[in-house]
Amino acid sequence: MYIFKAARVGGPVTPHQDATFLRTAPRQTVVGLWLALDDATADNGCLWARNGSHVEPVRRLFVRDSEGADAAMHFVHVPPGRAENRLSAALAGAETDVAHFDAPWEGAVLDAEGARDRGFAPLPVRAGDLVVIAGTLDHMSLPNLSKNPRHTFQLHVVESERVTWHATNWLQTARPGGFLALAANDAPDL
Repeated sequence: MYIFKAARVGGPVTPHQDATFLRTAPRQTVVGLWLALDDATADNGCLWARNGSHVEPVRRLFVRDSEGADAAMHFVHVPPGRAENRLSAALAGAETDVAHFDAPWEGAVLDAEGARDRGFAPLPVRAGDLVVIAGTLDHMSLPNLSKNPRHTFQLHVVESERVTWHATNWLQTARPGGFLALAANDAPDL
């Protein structure tokens, strides 16, 4: 993804876990690579992260519930409990207590004070720096209200051995063999 955060108009990205949107089974392997194309500062909407959240479980899933033109996507809360049962129960629509995993900031537009109150801290970086983001790390960015742009290139990667791309992920491919592999030994013959 190329993210445009033009001067004075680049909008916020609400707090989220990448594993909400991109997941593998039987274990979560998504990692985000966030490359700063401009200096990213607190003034122009740098990345913010919540310390320690990378070891927390996935709280909700963004799922596709059908195929084709009628496909609908929605959020499903993941209940507490054993990891293998939590995802199954969530996808089955089971009524469960999710208070343990409740994160009222998730998906909300926060200002700097609200972000700090919820444990987020800014992560300023220089152009050319690469930030590696665990799939469960809570992260966000504020709007760019400065006179400087803050553009980034973002790539999400997952392991391709011993895991599978989840069938209910909102993002699917019709490409034979799945998504394009990055490693030479997994690369398809073109």
